[in-house]
Amino acid sequence: MTVGKTHGIKGGAADDLAKLGPNGNRLFFLLPPLYYKTFTKKTPQTIEQFAILVPYPEQV
Repeated sequence: MTVGKTHGIKGGAADDLAKLGPNGNRLFFLLPPLYYKTFTKKTPQTIEQFAILVPYPEQV
């Protein structure tokens, strides 16, 4: 799933994630450095949320 900087989690997401099983209640956000530094968890807080830093590619 890709989201914008201010995009929230849709209302039915928790129910959809629960269908994935006992460990399905997790969202991983792949973020560039600019957004990673200011990442805050979104509502609902019942979903485990993780930010993963994706560095910018090196310029050649």
